[in-house]
Amino acid sequence: MLLIDASELDRVSRTIDPLQLPRRVNYEGVSAGAFTPRQLNPVYVSGKLAYKDTRFTAWVQERLTAAGTDAMCVDSADHLGGSQLRVTVNGQTRQGRSGAHGELKAPYVIGFSKEERLTEIADRIRELDQILGQIDKKLERHRQAMAALLGDKSAHEHMLAVEWRDIDPDGIRAEIKLLDARRETILKSDDSLRELRERLDSLEADIKKTGGAVYAAEDLLERLVDEQKKIVRRKDHVVDEIQRIEQAQTVTLADHQKTYLDSEFADVATPGDLRDFGPGVDRLKGRLAGNSKNALGKAEGLKRELEAAFQRYRDKWHDPNLSESVENYPSFRQILDSIISTGLHERRQEWAKRLTDWSGQDLVPLAGAFSHAIDDIRNRLAPVNAILASLPFGAHRHRLKIDLRELNRDDIVKFKRELKILSRANTDDFSDTQIQNWFTRLQKFMAIIRKDNTAKNTNRDYFLDVRKHIVITAVSYDSQGRERSTYAALGGKSGGETQELVAFIVGAALRFQLGDEVHERPRFAPVFLDEGFVKADSEFAGRAIDAWKGLGFQLIIGAPYGQFTALEPHADSVLYMAKNSKSHSSVKLLSPATPAAKASQDEESA
Repeated sequence: MLLIDASELDRVSRTIDPLQLPRRVNYEGVSAGAFTPRQLNPVYVSGKLAYKDTRFTAWVQERLTAAGTDAMCVDSADHLGGSQLRVTVNGQTRQGRSGAHGELKAPYVIGFSKEERLTEIADRIRELDQILGQIDKKLERHRQAMAALLGDKSAHEHMLAVEWRDIDPDGIRAEIKLLDARRETILKSDDSLRELRERLDSLEADIKKTGGAVYAAEDLLERLVDEQKKIVRRKDHVVDEIQRIEQAQTVTLADHQKTYLDSEFADVATPGDLRDFGPGVDRLKGRLAGNSKNALGKAEGLKRELEAAFQRYRDKWHDPNLSESVENYPSFRQILDSIISTGLHERRQEWAKRLTDWSGQDLVPLAGAFSHAIDDIRNRLAPVNAILASLPFGAHRHRLKIDLRELNRDDIVKFKRELKILSRANTDDFSDTQIQNWFTRLQKFMAIIRKDNTAKNTNRDYFLDVRKHIVITAVSYDSQGRERSTYAALGGKSGGETQELVAFIVGAALRFQLGDEVHERPRFAPVFLDEGFVKADSEFAGRAIDAWKGLGFQLIIGAPYGQFTALEPHADSVLYMAKNSKSHSSVKLLSPATPAAKASQDEESA
């Protein structure tokens, strides 16, 4: 209940009418006045209260002492009987048969004032602010934990989405290397693609060259702009000086300028003759103009000579940071001073010494490598041919031999001869001209074998790869050592003959790659053949398998069921592999077909 002075009741009603209050508030207008204390019965609640002197205390006291409001205080529940309202110490009330007990859970309003209520509200706000602060801290910790979990989730999703092959550097480098090799193979096999690639390399080189020219042009433009600014400043200075001279009619000359003008004037006029002074000045102007023209012409000639010398230097020693313009005089002067300070003669001797060193360090090992490489091939073929000499080949049971023959092409012979001459040269006794000619000859030779990444050098592999300097053929000999046939291709033979020849050649090639002249067996023996010898009869297949075995290899041949009859008599073990309708695979060992294998199995059974 809100008490309002009756004199202010109408004004308060008009004031609160447009307000939207969240709770229902009851109010009552009372007549406010002075409070006169009274002596109340202490047996009742009204007599136990202390009353504060306010304008509304009289109304409150009347309200508390009214019938049905004021209760008699009793010591225990045993005295609650009766028709009058009574209350115990614990707060239980009873009037006749009606009563009540328990907490109201409502704030105390007796002795209420807005200052005390505002203080309570402020305390409650501070308490709630502390609670909200703790909640905000918990919320921030949960947000951080959530962000960390989302980061972990994103990282795990990324790990699940990324394949190992995409982040494995070794695998990526291997794949790049494989793709580069495949690209080179494609380019070598297709002339049009190779021409396009060469054209692309050429265009890229042109772009690079053009970019350098653009940069040089931009640099030149910047220098010209700076020079223009200097000329404009000089022009402004000259114009200012001319205007000053015209206004003041005086010129300040240095001592050497005065001496020069006096000497020139004495040559064209008579000093001290006033009548000849005017014509003499005119003649002096003409003489000075002529001298200026001659000096400018001489300067232009010297400029052309300097630029020609600069151009000759750049033709011999190209430097993209230099141009033949006379503006680069300080840079060329620095180069000349450096050459003079170190000594040109000593530099020529150092250059000649390095030329000999280059030839000895690079060309001598290359010359020896050619002969050693071919000898190494012959030495590694020797044990292969020794094994082939014991293996029957073909229907007539001849013997097969791998034959090596060097190709004496004119260009290769000329290349090896030039290499031998250059590798054995000694330039200690050469003159400057001979050294220069020898260096030019060496440059021409190195251009043939230099590995150039910008433009493909098609001749490099041709001259350096010794495999291109020889030809390998297979020769068949009879028992008397007479040559019966030479095989350089597979055409014109039956399927069985072709497979037998391929088996001998491929086996010999593998033996060559995996073996050497020291070891009797190859470094890796197992060889897997997919559908090997399925087109050959038992005789051809037997000789081919014997060749593989004789070369030291262990054959593992896979063939469709029903197409291995030619192989079965020569196999030590036969495994049958099958897959049922449920995609379950199984392997079964079949009975060996060869007598030797059968005897071995019988011994094991016994």
